[in-house]
Amino acid sequence: MGVTYSQDSAYAKEVVKHEATHTQYGPPGRPYQYYPLPTRMYKAGRVNDGPVGIVESATAESEAEIDRYVALGFVAGGQLAAITAFERYQFEMAEAAAARNFTDKNMSDKAKAEVNAFESGSSEHIAEIPALPLKPRR
Repeated sequence: MGVTYSQDSAYAKEVVKHEATHTQYGPPGRPYQYYPLPTRMYKAGRVNDGPVGIVESATAESEAEIDRYVALGFVAGGQLAAITAFERYQFEMAEAAAARNFTDKNMSDKAKAEVNAFESGSSEHIAEIPALPLKPRR
């Protein structure tokens, strides 16, 4: 059985000084402070070529680490934010690939063969085919 302290007792007044939320001893004695670091970051992707899920997570201890993880494809803000960002990226890539496929209709057979050779090496959406260097005319 626990000990009950009155809100007017010296013990309760001392405890409340260190609390940032309401407790059984009374209202908080110090304001709540948000600390952005450390923060958990997540990277979403296809799990075993199946459904979208979290494939990796990391903890960033500084702003420099956040920047480094963002460059690697991680997202701060929770798992749902990472999955949403991955799906948005996939949608943008699909739109770009569809636009490229629309313009491919006017290509010559030789150009179409080059595109098919380039695409055969990847299972991802390819929005743009890099240009081959042209031989100078004589």
